[in-house]
Amino acid sequence: MSIGYYASQSRKARELAVKELGAEKAAFMSDGEITEWIDSNYAIFWGDCDSDGLGSHKHDEETVALIPNDVYYRIEDSIVWLTR
Repeated sequence: MSIGYYASQSRKARELAVKELGAEKAAFMSDGEITEWIDSNYAIFWGDCDSDGLGSHKHDEETVALIPNDVYYRIEDSIVWLTR
């Protein structure tokens, strides 16, 4: 799975880098470098979709949620995980 699978995701990822790192630094970063920066600084959660209408779920690359690591670590113990 790739954060930049869709063009709009790549654009939004770059906008996030500009906001957080500044235009001067983000301008010289490749899409891959921006993805690496996101991987290092954010908890990444993929969307979920009902793939067949019968309750079979799979990841949804159209929806990606990014939570800054510092926020994620503060709330980690409050998250209810229902794992398979």
